[in-house]
Amino acid sequence: MYLYIPVEVKDREFQSRLMLALLAAHRGWTVYIGRIDEISLLARSRGSPVGAYFDKSIQRGKYQKLASLKMRGFRIFSQDEEGGFLDSEYDGFARRRFDSSTLSLVDRVYCWGRFDFQSLTTMYPEYRNKFMLSGSPRADLWREDFAGGHKQKSQRYRGIYAPFVLFSSNFAFVHGFYSLDELLAIQESQGMIRSESDRQSVRDVFADQLRMRDAFVELVTHLASRFRGVTFIVRPHPVENSRFWEDLVGGYPNIKVIREGDVAPWIRSAAAVIHNGCTTGLEAAAMATPVAAYLPHDSRHARSVPNSVSEQIRDISGMASFVQDAVFDGNQGGARDSVCRNMSGVKERFANIEGLPAMVRILEDIESSYDIAAGGLGDSAVWRYFWGMMLRSRDLGQKSRAKVLGRSHPGCRKFGGINRSEILAGADAIESIFPEISGRLGLKNLGRSVVRVSFDVE
Repeated sequence: MYLYIPVEVKDREFQSRLMLALLAAHRGWTVYIGRIDEISLLARSRGSPVGAYFDKSIQRGKYQKLASLKMRGFRIFSQDEEGGFLDSEYDGFARRRFDSSTLSLVDRVYCWGRFDFQSLTTMYPEYRNKFMLSGSPRADLWREDFAGGHKQKSQRYRGIYAPFVLFSSNFAFVHGFYSLDELLAIQESQGMIRSESDRQSVRDVFADQLRMRDAFVELVTHLASRFRGVTFIVRPHPVENSRFWEDLVGGYPNIKVIREGDVAPWIRSAAAVIHNGCTTGLEAAAMATPVAAYLPHDSRHARSVPNSVSEQIRDISGMASFVQDAVFDGNQGGARDSVCRNMSGVKERFANIEGLPAMVRILEDIESSYDIAAGGLGDSAVWRYFWGMMLRSRDLGQKSRAKVLGRSHPGCRKFGGINRSEILAGADAIESIFPEISGRLGLKNLGRSVVRVSFDVE
């Protein structure tokens, strides 16, 4: 049995999808996991083993790729990694990210919680049976029974930086790799801008986010100056260019700009988390880490759902008191009370905060649907060698073009590569959560960004 798992944003979804891959491999699957464009190319190519494909979204623009997989005999499963759970309503996200044409091709869509499940089943009643209330493997990592999987990283982060406060940056618009003019041109070419009113709306959002970014710079630099014995970790959003933050706060010795791995072990080892309208607020609430939303002014950037499970603070002095309480006084009452009051909203959006882990639910569902006859040329050493050479050549070509253009390929920025130590660390983590997992792990790299995972490989 073959399972293909594409990953778009490594810092966001790799750890959870890797754990799903390792769990599947232990149950007898041969899994290919890696960068989304390369996994898609691999699965759609004639001769590749036919199996199950666990996609990260099914927007209308992916119809041809999904149809190609279906024609080859694949079973197609999906969970939208963008989530769509930060706003008070889901219907707008559902219209942008789902479409009847692609829903007709997939076998199952896994929903994060009742919030998206109810919206999707109402909007697409003819496909109601294709939606499953499973929860997300990413939310599995927030659970207390998964904390052991973060133990080594959490201990390392505490050993180097503690006590530290985690600042979660959410300024991809102003800290991205494109200028405002380039963003306008891209959105116009994609049909997202159709009038001068649309164009002005983009400019307004950009200006609004820039104002909030400046307020966050003022906040973190003030706190760093006041609490010199505390480290402030600024974690850029996965699609932000971290150089913006390095230029803005690089002169402060106790401010570190770090975007390393999954955010869960950072949250678990932090004394407190500060954000504005960010998924990290929900994650911190689920993990019972003191969390505050900074709201210095009314803003489109402020998203009510993650802010509602956080202590909402409007000025620097209030935030200084929050840090003092969380780091030094151990008085987390305000933040904890806010979390307790609003955890029902968290549970509505994440079905697997309690009960069976989502990665188990999803894998069992895929297995129950798997009735694929053998297809392709098989998973031979010659086939793997050919694809390894082809993907390495493709990677070199992208790097060469990046030098000419002065800008790296989006796939490289969002994903990078996979190294053996990352897989082995993931194997240690999954074994700490599921003790029944044992056996010899087999790893075969196909280029820099795809790896074949199995157990008991000859």
